[in-house]
Amino acid sequence: MKYLWKILRSKSFIIAVAAILVYTLTGFFLAPYLTRHYLPKVVQDKLKKKAQIGEVRFNPYIFAFEANDFRMTEPDGRPIARFKRLFIDFETKSLFKWAWTFRQVSLEGLGVNAVIQKDGSLNLASLAPPSEGSPPQRKEEHPPRFIFEDIRIEQGQIDLADRRQSEPAAISIKPLNLQMKNLTTLSGEEGVKTITATSAGGETFKWDGKLSLNPVAAKGSLSVENLKISTLSEFARDALNLEQPQGKFTVTADYDVDLGGESPQVLIANLSVALTGIALKLAGAETPFLELPDTLISGGRFDLSGRQLDIGSLAVKGGRARLAVNEEGTLNVQRIARSSGAKTPTDAPSTVQSNAMKPWKILLNNVELGGFAVDYRDLSRTPGLSAGVDRIKVALKAEVEAGSQTRALLSDVTVGVEGTRAGFLDSTEPVIRIDRVGVDNCSFDLAENRLTVETVAIDGGSADVRRQGDGNLNLMLLFGSAEKGAVAKRYDEAAAGSRPFRFLIQSVSLSGLRAAFSDLTVRENSPVLSLDDVSAKVSDVDGRSPMKFDLGIKVREGGRITCSGMADPSAQSVETKVEVTELDLTPFQPYIDKAAAVILKSGLFSTRGTLSHGIKAAGARTVYQGGFNVEKLRVTETGGDETLVGWKSVMSEQLKLQLEPNGIDVGDVRLSQPSGKIIIEKDTTLNLAKVIKTDAEPKREEVRATASTAVPFPYRVRRVLVSGGRVDFADLSLP
Repeated sequence: MKYLWKILRSKSFIIAVAAILVYTLTGFFLAPYLTRHYLPKVVQDKLKKKAQIGEVRFNPYIFAFEANDFRMTEPDGRPIARFKRLFIDFETKSLFKWAWTFRQVSLEGLGVNAVIQKDGSLNLASLAPPSEGSPPQRKEEHPPRFIFEDIRIEQGQIDLADRRQSEPAAISIKPLNLQMKNLTTLSGEEGVKTITATSAGGETFKWDGKLSLNPVAAKGSLSVENLKISTLSEFARDALNLEQPQGKFTVTADYDVDLGGESPQVLIANLSVALTGIALKLAGAETPFLELPDTLISGGRFDLSGRQLDIGSLAVKGGRARLAVNEEGTLNVQRIARSSGAKTPTDAPSTVQSNAMKPWKILLNNVELGGFAVDYRDLSRTPGLSAGVDRIKVALKAEVEAGSQTRALLSDVTVGVEGTRAGFLDSTEPVIRIDRVGVDNCSFDLAENRLTVETVAIDGGSADVRRQGDGNLNLMLLFGSAEKGAVAKRYDEAAAGSRPFRFLIQSVSLSGLRAAFSDLTVRENSPVLSLDDVSAKVSDVDGRSPMKFDLGIKVREGGRITCSGMADPSAQSVETKVEVTELDLTPFQPYIDKAAAVILKSGLFSTRGTLSHGIKAAGARTVYQGGFNVEKLRVTETGGDETLVGWKSVMSEQLKLQLEPNGIDVGDVRLSQPSGKIIIEKDTTLNLAKVIKTDAEPKREEVRATASTAVPFPYRVRRVLVSGGRVDFADLSLP
């Protein structure tokens, strides 16, 4: 007992007890007090922010630290960061592992308010210590040895606001949960991490995988689900001239990142991007200019070191684009970005990629566009233009190489277009409608600027061709070049391109087309001529070489026209066989009405020959040689039924019509069974002369102009042979 009492009264024991007591009081009471007292002052002095903290606990025996209700604000009270509880459990076994070991680091109720100021600065950037310049280079040192067995963030929240917008944009991510297991700076060691976050709009973010700090490497998977387009657009509201976009997208991918080598290794595999319900509409517009109900990118792969992006499949199902040109000639999609008013510098040095750097390569293994529709409207024209396509189907492969020279190759391209239409805004019916267009086995090489197509097939449709009251064709107005604005400028820029565009279409076919020809100068309420089953085929079309063509037209009113020959675009020449079989002449009555008061009751026209244009050996610019036959012609006076002029047939097997120089040369003309009546009225006028309509006497100046500009048109008829004729003659002027 005396020995124990001696020990208790010994100096060593008293010092040890005093040290333990001081250590205990310091750990349990002094450390928490100093933390609560000095932390706000340090934050105020170093960061110029305000801070407050609640209860602080520290257990010096198990090295467990706990802080509660921390809050940091700007001097004006705006929140920056906060947490409800911070718990750190340090392991004493660190002394034996020669590494700082933390059994647990947990953060509950973390809140971060990130604000992008109007000048573009981030409020959180002010929390970083000021830069003191580049430190002197040191020899490579190993990082401090840390082991974090468990890191957790529970029920966190991140609020991001962008005050650069006229209406500040904001997004809130809550709850934010993070869990990391066995995170360490020891060489070759990996930790497991899981991060999940959800926004106020139900958007979710998730990262899973392994993380290494020495070297820095990460491997795992990530996903972003149901991220709304409107959430992102809020942060570009002032830069975009858009209403709130509709739609959302989901992204999933596997990643493998290694920053331990000389160059970073970043590999993203199994990339998938799904867009649903996308609708983009310009501010003030009635309808969206782009709708994408279902778009999917799958099988993506991104290799940073290999500088390559592979897309396994890009599929677009449905959708619609509405393109519109306003009165000033500006396309609606050109107004997506708001004008900043700043001029683009023209003398800025261009960034040229080093020839030694490996070019980026982008591979699109399969692109499918199914059921996409396009509407087009142009108000810069007079009258306004309206066009569209009901359904477009496209399948292709693409390869792009972006380096010192951009190369692109499209291959295995097939295109199917249904319901193509074009017309004028002031008309309910289109001028042209094409039922189906198919393009097979197409390829395009950007470097060569060359397009190759195996077949183009146009099937079905209609055309309403009209000669307007001013004499112009409506097709000239429809397909004329743009008149003004940015759209017209595009034509000029394309024409000034330095690299010539080359193309080859092996076969172009047209079938089942219907056409109606109207001439408003002679008839306003119905077509003059209707064409059924217009068919055509052209081979080896390249815009430079001779090409073979065939054309067939069936006239609804009666008759058929066929052509077969060669056309040479470079020489602007055509040589073709022409055959017109029993073309009904009665539809041309409106033109006869302007010249004579007669009715063409019947008449058929046929011809067979060769038409040459631009052929030097032909002796004229345009030459037609062949024969003709006009059958069953019968003409009566208006209001009468007796034949005024008629015949069974007028034919010749030798006809040569040429232009530049002009001339007609006809061989023997055989007139079979002519009929009619010739009457001299009491006033000595001839009945044939009376049916001819005469206009009012033209002005003397017009007569002089016509006489001075008239070009003689010589003609020659070898013989006229008449057989089997019967003509009634009467002279009523005789007493």
